[in-house]
Amino acid sequence: APVMTMDRYAAAESFYKLAMAFAPVPDLHIMWLLHLCDAHQEMQSWAEAAQCAVAVAGVVMQINCNVSVIYNIEVFIYSVCILIEHRVSMHVMTQSLGPIHTSTGSKRL
Repeated sequence: APVMTMDRYAAAESFYKLAMAFAPVPDLHIMWLLHLCDAHQEMQSWAEAAQCAVAVAGVVMQINCNVSVIYNIEVFIYSVCILIEHRVSMHVMTQSLGPIHTSTGSKRL
């Protein structure tokens, strides 16, 4: 498990470096930021995932693109924020509830 964790952190670091390297190319910058967002969600790094979504919104606002592209990105960012909020809520709920006793013994949500 520790090797897999290091691989995830290494992948996230690589995505960050690629996102910064492609900052002058908005499409590629957004693509790598979204990969970084996914990596942070997989590691349950909710604040970092949200920062990536906000960074994507910032890039979209800086570039001069057509309305349908902006709308699609806004819908995506909204969806990511809802997903992150749901995952954080579920994580907090399972951590705060503790074990649940059933007729077959203790189980964790």
